[in-house]
Amino acid sequence: MYYLSMKVAPPWKQDRARKVKQALAHFWVEAETGNGAAHKALDYLEQRQWKVLAIQEKPNVVSEHDDSHGCMGLTQSLRAKVYGLSLCLTDWVYEGFQ
Repeated sequence: MYYLSMKVAPPWKQDRARKVKQALAHFWVEAETGNGAAHKALDYLEQRQWKVLAIQEKPNVVSEHDDSHGCMGLTQSLRAKVYGLSLCLTDWVYEGFQ
């Protein structure tokens, strides 16, 4: 299993005062290689029309019970074991806010 993260921008149009500019996408992916994990994550985002702004952390091997990313890692790595991929979005950045 691999963990990787990317800065991403949402596809939806927003009329609200606080528009989302970006978020940090954390992925746990069942794959044979780091490249395979990256391709699965990128395909997932592309299918949902999210824009990748930057790679935050390149794919690295984690255990099936990933405790290196705290409670989020434990939960998401178990989901990835079942579904092949798990995503958690954090660190939302809104227009006009840092």
